[in-house]
Amino acid sequence: MDVCVDITGVEGDEEERIADLARFALAHMKVPVDCELSISFVGTGEIRKLNDEYRDTDSPTDVLSFPCDDVWEAESGGPTVLLGDIVICPEVVEEHAAAYQTSPQDETDLMVVHGILHLLGYDHMDDDEAEKMEETEQEILDAYAADGKAS
Repeated sequence: MDVCVDITGVEGDEEERIADLARFALAHMKVPVDCELSISFVGTGEIRKLNDEYRDTDSPTDVLSFPCDDVWEAESGGPTVLLGDIVICPEVVEEHAAAYQTSPQDETDLMVVHGILHLLGYDHMDDDEAEKMEETEQEILDAYAADGKAS
């Protein structure tokens, strides 16, 4: 599986680290086809606007996911699948990190994985879905750390 990750809003080592985490998460989930996704880091004004437009919620949020193609239904060996877009707001992530007593990097990593799981069809609309999604997020983050990738 080949994964193209287009990242905007961060640069250098942080961009490379996030792309690595995204590739790791998709490999861990055994995505069967080549795919492409974008991850954008935006300010509170931009994410509030997107949240209002797409979720009818006029407030900033930490992460939004916009799925495109279904990797599970794509043909192996076919064209690269456009997985979708993830939008993350670092200011809200930092607020949540403080509230949950985690680091901004750990919270960002969680939002990257959370967004990817949404693109793969996971949701948290009911308690059972939320529990499964949270377990899968933690499984990926633990495996990433055990692989020596997380700092």
